Amino acid sequence: MFDRSRQNRENPNEIETLRIFGNLVAPVVDIADFLDDLDECYKSIGAALHTLEEWRYYERYAYLPAMTLSRAMDGNWRYLYDGELLLGRASFNSPGFWDFLGKLNILEVIRIGINDRWTRKKEAQLLPYEQRRLELENNILESRAIAERISVLRQAGIREEAIREVINNLVIKPLDKIERYQDHGIITDSTLVSLGENGESSNSER
Repeated sequence: MFDRSRQNRENPNEIETLRIFGNLVAPVVDIADFLDDLDECYKSIGAALHTLEEWRYYERYAYLPAMTLSRAMDGNWRYLYDGELLLGRASFNSPGFWDFLGKLNILEVIRIGINDRWTRKKEAQLLPYEQRRLELENNILESRAIAERISVLRQAGIREEAIREVINNLVIKPLDKIERYQDHGIITDSTLVSLGENGESSNSER
């Protein structure tokens, strides 16, 4: 039997669905802000993956990491990735959920960021900000999409500081902005789902 879920996880460029749970009954302005911040987070992570991938192919040129790093850090990262995050559907139950469609490798990083914070909150383990941020950064670095790219770059001699600067500015900081919506109860946790023809989830990874 054809397993779409397995195929998508083997091909990170496949379109996948990220389901984010939460309270969809909230002020319109708060929902609009959340959607804007999530879209920017998606594009920023896409720019980070693009930058790391670009370094992989040009590591022989010592000037390139500094050049692309400068371009990413000066706010021009929006030109590095133009993929779209799509809202597939929403359930306005209490709690409800949003289904967002996008590239698997980006959605997986967002899932890790959202769930890391939610797990700590449920277990009352809200560590000092800097310690929590460092642990989240380490979890992100271990995600498949990023870990594979970083492994190649480290072998090529790319500076660890440059790699972490991209992760910090283009991944961690945008995820930080999503945290406040968990604090306000607008979102809780998230999962990757594969939808059948009837729109019902047939597989999930939480």
